[in-house]
Amino acid sequence: MRMKRLPLANPGTLNVVRQGKDIALLAAGETVQTALDAANELSKVSVDATVVDLVSVKPLDTKLIDQLCHDYPALITIEEHSIINGIGSAVADRVAANGNTQLKIIGFPDEPAIAGTQDEVFKYYGIDGEDVAKQARNLLA
Repeated sequence: MRMKRLPLANPGTLNVVRQGKDIALLAAGETVQTALDAANELSKVSVDATVVDLVSVKPLDTKLIDQLCHDYPALITIEEHSIINGIGSAVADRVAANGNTQLKIIGFPDEPAIAGTQDEVFKYYGIDGEDVAKQARNLLA
């Protein structure tokens, strides 16, 4: 059950695929579906999540990231690779510049990765909708 293809944005711009008011989930590639699944899980407990597709990481849409930092108390980045020098790191630079938003980076830790299907690996590392929703609730608590 992987994601449906979303309309493409221009390079350097992010694509807001779901608008919410409580937290923003930023993802790219396969993890956009994870973010949408998490947003659906969060809606069951009255948490309204925005989902942003990082269509273009380089150049990064710093204006939208700055706006997200202004609009939300917390952001979560979700990536399907190491959290070292990835999407989370790029977003963290903007969050630090704004200084008023919590950030959680979800991805593979800096260790040898396990083998398995994509769903098994994502579940193991907490990169599935249910686990991302749980981490979002914890971040907002």
